[in-house]
Amino acid sequence: MIDPSASTPAVSTTPRPRHILLVDESAVERALYRKMLLDSDEPYVLTEVASGEAALELMGGQLPDCMLVDCRLPGLSGVDLLRKLAVLKGEVPVPVVMLTALPDELLSFRAMQAGASTILAKGAVTPRALRSAIDTAIELEIPRRQRILEAEYEYASVAYTGCAKDPTPDELARFAIALELFRMMRAVCTNEPSWIPRGLGVGR
Repeated sequence: MIDPSASTPAVSTTPRPRHILLVDESAVERALYRKMLLDSDEPYVLTEVASGEAALELMGGQLPDCMLVDCRLPGLSGVDLLRKLAVLKGEVPVPVVMLTALPDELLSFRAMQAGASTILAKGAVTPRALRSAIDTAIELEIPRRQRILEAEYEYASVAYTGCAKDPTPDELARFAIALELFRMMRAVCTNEPSWIPRGLGVGR
């Protein structure tokens, strides 16, 4: 018999920390962005690297919620990093805030074309602007991933039934879960790290 006087365990309402991959050659600027994010009321977990090559290696395993990338990295530039990710993953797999030293319309266009979600000029970086850019990048990612999921569903439908089918919201949700389970199983079988997704977990 259940004792009505027994206390019910409290359910945690603390949001999951957002995992941010910060890619910037300058240790000074990395320290600045780190302070801006970790001093905020929102929970963040930061991984920091100083080169595009190091970021590319990390992206082979655990995926962050968002990347902050200096556009003018030495060696593999920020734009080239996104292009390589797109080749390796089929697309840039996470939201990206591209950091630029100076306003440059052509550079901003190339960054967006390569897969950046939003652009933030370093001279305009404040704690609020940095958090807002991250929020915007993640929010812009949701409808894009929805379109990708719908395209993957259509491809699977044609492959297995011979005809395209418009999914119901429930069918699409079940399909997303099945995809994620498949990717987790594949990661276990190949000894690759797997990270539960930000949202739909598609395109990895």
